[in-house]
Amino acid sequence: MNRTRTGGRALVAVMAAILVCLGGPGCTSVTRAPDGQYTPPQNKFPGDGETLFREARILENKQRNDDALAVYHRVVQGWPAGRYAPEALNRSAHILMKQERYAEAAVRFQNLVKNYKTSPHVKDATFKLGQCLYEVRDYQGVINAMTSYLNFGTGLGMVTKAKLYVARSLVAQEKYAYGIAWFGKALDSTRSGVTREMILSEVDAILMLWKEPEPLVEVLKEAGGGIVADHVMMRLAKLYLSQNKVDQARFLLTQIVSSGREGGLYREASELLGPLSGDELGSGPAIGVALPLSGRYAVYGEQALRGVLLGMGFFDPPPEGTAPVRVVVMDSEGNSEVADDCVKRLASNPNVVAVLGPLLSVTASSAAQTAQLLRMPIVVMSRKEGIADMGEFVFRNFLTNSEQVRALVSYAALNYGATGFAVLYPNNGYGRELKDLFVEEVLQAGFAVAVAAAYDAGQTDFKAQMAEIKAAMDRGEAVDAVFIPDFHDKIVLMAPQFPFYEVEDVLLLGTNAWNSPELSTLAGTYLSRSLFTDAFFPDADVPLVRRFVERYRALAGEEPTFLAAVARDSAALLAGALVGGEWTDRAGFARLLSGASEIQGVCGTFSFAPNGDVQRSLYMLRAAPRGIVQVY
Repeated sequence: MNRTRTGGRALVAVMAAILVCLGGPGCTSVTRAPDGQYTPPQNKFPGDGETLFREARILENKQRNDDALAVYHRVVQGWPAGRYAPEALNRSAHILMKQERYAEAAVRFQNLVKNYKTSPHVKDATFKLGQCLYEVRDYQGVINAMTSYLNFGTGLGMVTKAKLYVARSLVAQEKYAYGIAWFGKALDSTRSGVTREMILSEVDAILMLWKEPEPLVEVLKEAGGGIVADHVMMRLAKLYLSQNKVDQARFLLTQIVSSGREGGLYREASELLGPLSGDELGSGPAIGVALPLSGRYAVYGEQALRGVLLGMGFFDPPPEGTAPVRVVVMDSEGNSEVADDCVKRLASNPNVVAVLGPLLSVTASSAAQTAQLLRMPIVVMSRKEGIADMGEFVFRNFLTNSEQVRALVSYAALNYGATGFAVLYPNNGYGRELKDLFVEEVLQAGFAVAVAAAYDAGQTDFKAQMAEIKAAMDRGEAVDAVFIPDFHDKIVLMAPQFPFYEVEDVLLLGTNAWNSPELSTLAGTYLSRSLFTDAFFPDADVPLVRRFVERYRALAGEEPTFLAAVARDSAALLAGALVGGEWTDRAGFARLLSGASEIQGVCGTFSFAPNGDVQRSLYMLRAAPRGIVQVY
């Protein structure tokens, strides 16, 4: 797939020879002081060369371009520090471009960019330098020039052109994955329908170079999560279909269709997916997946599906002697009736051994009941309390509110000596539920709750709530820690008010709703004594976590969420049990899951309790000015 044109290396060599010249047209003498410091060029003659510069302009206007070039050269050589030198370089470079003498033009643009950084022509010269280097096939030089140009900040049209030069240069260097990624950046920077169509046509032409799917997987990892990635996935899906790898093709086509975008590619993906989305899987056991891939919750379904892709080892070759794990992906639409129907349809297929999903509490509860009635093992990803108690076929792998509360109270007591607590909670369903769970846990542990104060969702001044805590402390009641079950944006407002209202030396406690980089950026200096929980920490110094984060970023072009991480772990658990476990029917598979223990995942090591609920040690995290840091 070598696309470099014949003679390219020779021209690059000529270009390099010209670039190092010190006496040719457009070159200025550059000297170095004994200590190696750069010495600016000095004028050789009095004045600033204005007379010669005006003569060159007259010659240029008369179309005597070769004579104009010679005079412009005399201006640069005689008065390199004069005010006309950068203009002379710029005008002579443009003349040479028109004459298609690109290597010589590049020398002058390079001189202008490097030696006259304050010139108003530097920005344009940087772009033109990249253009000239592209013509002489110095592709690395193009990349350097155009990425420098992008740092100037400019209109969208020029940004798109610069990004396209980078993309095409990377492709010319056979760095296809990075080239495709830059085509995606160019596409994102333009609103022109004609330009977008041209970019996608180029991408499709490049993708046709691949005849086997495996190398194209690496391209997909760099492509991000936009429209260009959809085109990569379509080519990859077609290659998989040509090899009769239906499951891999189904996964990719589902991703494309669930994006919600419109156009020919998406209609084609839907048409290809139609015959693949039924219940017929051929021979061999399979895992069913029910996620909200359309509707208002589709963004969460897409995050989870990416996690499933990685957890099932979709991008990895299967172990020798084994076939890829077979899957059936169905869209629950975020609707309880549809989710119920998904479970029923999956249960009616004798090949489906277990179901993963759905996500939402409103859909998970009904789906779990249906799975239990049909004796279909199901692993739901929902925080709804008690859902795993529905029966021996129902399992839950998620982070619950009660799980977080238990971990917080235990850790605060054992490691910070906290025995007296207060709760500040939003007066909504989420806040009241967590307040009740926290108070119950504290009292069961034999500790005390001095204050439980509610606040309105839109409240920004917490003087009254702070006064309640201060009054309790003045009465001699112990308030070692304050639990605030709210989201990070509210904590950013509240944290500075503790010292302002003289509620000091307390440990602030929170749930995974605190876990956002903005918490550290906006309030890290006020949260030196803080603690919150989560089951997933993308910065954990754990090889398995690092690999997952890298691969998810490459696949989606964004940071992985807890939802993606827990979906990855659930899918890996089911895939491992399917391939390596001992079972003969669905009941045996459920028993195999119930005995799962010490499973290594990106959300830590986990096991299933006798009732089917997940058990794991949670991360203890803290906000600091430099970012979220791990405490435990």
